[in-house]
Amino acid sequence: QQEQPGFGIETALCYQDGRAHFIFTDKTSLILHSKGDCFTYFRKDGKKLRQLVKFAISKSVQDTSSSSGPLSKLLLAL
Repeated sequence: QQEQPGFGIETALCYQDGRAHFIFTDKTSLILHSKGDCFTYFRKDGKKLRQLVKFAISKSVQDTSSSSGPLSKLLLAL
């Protein structure tokens, strides 16, 4: 079976404390933390990246080569 290009949201859960967890069809995941100022992104290999939303946005303006990276996932989640 050939993997489809791109990604979508497979599962989304919102918790009472304000966190939101997302699992994407490409088997990556993201936690948007309760204050909305940071998120944690989990790659397919299990490595995680915790980042401020402001930094992710400003960094992505400089790096337009990634159409399936953490910022793309964050935007889809929002």
